[in-house]
Amino acid sequence: MVAFGGYSMPLVYPDCGIIESHLHTRSKVSVFDVSHMLQTK
Repeated sequence: MVAFGGYSMPLVYPDCGIIESHLHTRSKVSVFDVSHMLQTK
């Protein structure tokens, strides 16, 4: 977990590393919140 905007955000899940998480998303389905990755004006 990492601090982000006053909240704790999971960065890497303990039972699944980065590569395993990526492969899971590519072969099945995952939800990824991208709302923190953009700015609007």
